[in-house]
Amino acid sequence: MAVVRKTGRGWQVLICKKNYAPVYETFISKPVASNWAAGNRAQNRAEDFPEFKGSRSHNSKRILLSYRDNITTKKLLEPCF
Repeated sequence: MAVVRKTGRGWQVLICKKNYAPVYETFISKPVASNWAAGNRAQNRAEDFPEFKGSRSHNSKRILLSYRDNITTKKLLEPCF
């Protein structure tokens, strides 16, 4: 997520992403800051998520059935004490 905000020295861009350190950059004008934020967001999406290209083959029903068949049966067989 990118936030562009006005500061005393110009326009600051803050990019936050879960499990990553925040990235701060300061620019003189708002259009330059907005363009940098948009370009950085697009670049991060392309680089950080290549493994999701084939995720359309996975669906919720298949995942839930696999969980039911493989995990839940083990939980039922384990003692509760």
